[in-house]
Amino acid sequence: MSNEDNRIQPLIWQFKINLEDKPFWQSWPLYEKALSTSEKYEQRFFWSEHTPIILNGLSREALWLSAYEFETHSDCYLLLDDNRNVKFRHKKLHVKPLVSINNHIMAYKPKIKFHLLKEASEIGQFLGRTDFSGFESKSQVKEKLRDSFVSCDVYKEAFTLDLMNSAHITIELSRIMSNGTVFYSLVVESPIAKCVEEAVVALGLTKQSQDYISFLKGL
Repeated sequence: MSNEDNRIQPLIWQFKINLEDKPFWQSWPLYEKALSTSEKYEQRFFWSEHTPIILNGLSREALWLSAYEFETHSDCYLLLDDNRNVKFRHKKLHVKPLVSINNHIMAYKPKIKFHLLKEASEIGQFLGRTDFSGFESKSQVKEKLRDSFVSCDVYKEAFTLDLMNSAHITIELSRIMSNGTVFYSLVVESPIAKCVEEAVVALGLTKQSQDYISFLKGL
């Protein structure tokens, strides 16, 4: 086996790391004002279930799953005509407001969360409907949302890793199931658009990125 093969190490699921001696961001400048903006920039990528995914630019520290934050979510996305990122999770409707798209990098404002029962009238106004108030349980609101819009149930397991603290760059690796289909996703996120762009290049992510709703509509 060649030295090059030895450097490619399994991480989790279909993700592997082409190990470097130093992580790609080690020579980057510090970004002291990284938190001065409320916007977050991201690029998200999707792969089919059996596609191998090799990430470049990471060192051995990235192989330790204890360094990652692990979460699971069961969500229902509303597949709206305008591709707004809207889902309900637990007792709330989550809205991720899109600000702009530049060079495939998407800028989002902080999430807006509506309580399914307490803010049902606000949900109706946001979605252009006036018939979401007057319900006695959140399950009734969910049922009305499902009846009113095309929806998609999504179950996700996700590992999130902070890469560069000063720039607040994170990557999220996830395994997702929807409509009986399993796929994988990776998102690079930072409050600095340039950091997202350069991190995507350093990680070797050359395929076309997609927003979540457009991808779900294509399943």
